[in-house]
Amino acid sequence: MKEPIITIPCMYSCDLCGIEKARVEVPARRESQDVKAWIEQVAAISIYADHVARSPGCRATEISKLWIPVDGARFIGDAAQN
Repeated sequence: MKEPIITIPCMYSCDLCGIEKARVEVPARRESQDVKAWIEQVAAISIYADHVARSPGCRATEISKLWIPVDGARFIGDAAQN
């Protein structure tokens, strides 16, 4: 049986199309996964897909702001611990 995918709520803004603090669920980083690799290969893809869905005509090549929660997490990109 597959492990459930745990996600964390991230937010981003795009100055080009006017999206402000859009919330998107991003798969949480595994402890063994490199932070840079997680941002480039997991978080960025999730945020890109959300941005395209919200603003299909936007041609931005970068987002303006990104929020990754760390409160309650053991490390960057980890889900909050209860």
